Amino acid sequence: MNSANLCTTGDPTFKNGSDQTSPANRQPRNIGCPSRGDLCLAEIAFTDASSSKVRPVLVLGVDGTDLIVAPLTTRLPLNDSEVELFRWAESGLLARSTVRCARIGPVAQSLVVSVVGRVLPEDWKRVSHAATRWFAMIIS
Repeated sequence: MNSANLCTTGDPTFKNGSDQTSPANRQPRNIGCPSRGDLCLAEIAFTDASSSKVRPVLVLGVDGTDLIVAPLTTRLPLNDSEVELFRWAESGLLARSTVRCARIGPVAQSLVVSVVGRVLPEDWKRVSHAATRWFAMIIS
């Protein structure tokens, strides 16, 4: 990751010690600089580049003006690279969600529509382990 980026890349905890279940944490908020652990709505291109759609994503990292994200789905996990967020409602999501670590990729920060929440530390740890296992599998 580029250490000279303009955004913070801190651990996924709520800022300013705010109440994790507060309705304020569930409202989409437009910010200029999402950070690691944020749950966002972003314009995501289809893999064949035929079109794009606003989809929920989890920010895994920030690299300059790009975000490294994993898309979310409401379907249950199908394999070890997919992680169900057990505390999805407390994180600000409206439906049960699964992080798809095998679909990690870059998205320009300008394509983020809003930040809808923040993943909780216990879910972040499980996502981090799944992403690490997936990357180890594809490069070995």
